Parts: sequence; structure tokens; C-alpha cells
Amino acid sequence: MLALLALTWIRFVISIPNTLATVFGIPRVSQVLSLEAMVVVLVIATAAALLLVVAPGSTLSLSNLEKRFRRERKEGE
Repeated sequence: MLALLALTWIRFVISIPNTLATVFGIPRVSQVLSLEAMVVVLVIATAAALLLVVAPGSTLSLSNLEKRFRRERKEGE
């Protein structure tokens, strides 16, 4: 279960900057924004997604998900 959760986190963290990079690849958008601005936005988006996964108080954090998983497991028994 935790391996699947780890793969989901990796996919989540990668998909946000990947989507932004796809939008930045549109010729009209890439003409409007500079390369530096695009890189800054991608770095911020990656850091924010990573923060959602790592921050202890976040809904997606390992500690919160582990507590929910254990609670659901106990209720199922």
C-alpha cells in the first residue's frame, strides 16, 4: 500500500510542473513570457507540490495518510 502511495506522490509532484511546461510550450505563451519567468514558475510549482506531500500538517502528508489508513484498517476488522 505504501509503495502505491509513494508512486502516487511522485506522479503528483511531477504532473503539476509537467502541465505548466506543456502550457509554456505553446508558441504564443512562450513568446509572451521569458525563459527565466518560466523556470521560476516551474520551480515554485514543483516546490509547492512537494510541500503539500512533505508538510506534516498537510492532508497529503505521510503521517496523516498513515493515520487514516490505520483507522480504516481497524474499522474493517
